[in-house]
Amino acid sequence: MISFFLDILFPPTCAGCRIHKGSPVCRQCERAITTARMLENRCPVCDHRLVETACEFCAIQPLALQQIFSLGAYEAELYNIIMAFKFHGQKRLAAYLGRLMADILCSECRTHPDCILFPPMQKDRLRERGYNTAELLAHTIGGAAHIPVWDIFGRSRIAPPQRTLGRAERITNVRQLFILRKDILSLQEKHVVIADDVTTTGSTLNALAQECLNAGAASVTGITAAYPAAKPIHILYSQRS
Repeated sequence: MISFFLDILFPPTCAGCRIHKGSPVCRQCERAITTARMLENRCPVCDHRLVETACEFCAIQPLALQQIFSLGAYEAELYNIIMAFKFHGQKRLAAYLGRLMADILCSECRTHPDCILFPPMQKDRLRERGYNTAELLAHTIGGAAHIPVWDIFGRSRIAPPQRTLGRAERITNVRQLFILRKDILSLQEKHVVIADDVTTTGSTLNALAQECLNAGAASVTGITAAYPAAKPIHILYSQRS
């Protein structure tokens, strides 16, 4: 209720363009994101933008996932929105991103999911940020698509953040990093969705998916807000600013 009145007194500025006021994401920015997805030629497996006929992303690292869906490339308006969400405390953007992700999942996923999972954050980084972006997205998607969200992953050790590592290091970094808790609900024959904010090399999603498959899951699908762009443009946020 307090936030409602604060929004009236101090209308939020769009996180995408930082120009228009009145909503966390303006209509122009949302239109730019959804239109780009419709116009792009995308890989049918990993959802990355195709430059050639073959997908370089899938060729480098075969996926344990059935499919990955993303809103778009990590650039322009989408880059700014995700940066504000991850590093500048704008938790409300989970509702915006999650709604669009739920729309894609409901319209394009081959199988109806039985549950949505998310990668766990390391405790020190969770304390620093105050929230797990993947968890917020998972609950928003689950609420919109009427799919239960299960918090069943843990970590076996302390590991450096994936964003600080190169491709080969990322794959090694998550090897045997994630564990399924012993008190979990059975994944036997379940169609699982794993939600995350950004997929860069797919290493985190792949490692989580493999754990699910080892536990008997029938299939694993990934859903993220963005995949990597060659070079982010129109940057208004940084991790330190």
